[in-house]
Amino acid sequence: MKISFFGQLTDIVSGSTIEIDAVSSTAALVEALNRRYPAMRQVSYAIAINKKIVNGNAEIVSDAEIALLPPFSGG
Repeated sequence: MKISFFGQLTDIVSGSTIEIDAVSSTAALVEALNRRYPAMRQVSYAIAINKKIVNGNAEIVSDAEIALLPPFSGG
């Protein structure tokens, strides 16, 4: 499963994309990322599935496009 990262998150994972074993939920994704990159626990980010930001624990289908986005503000 390909995960895309943006902003400061690219520094944590040393790039803009990584591959991980398939997960079925955002909770499982967060757990996998925290194990692989402990610094992820220290930052806030949003998870987007198929270009839509999700809240809480959401299902992830195997062909989903996943992106992690740093906090942002409008003005």
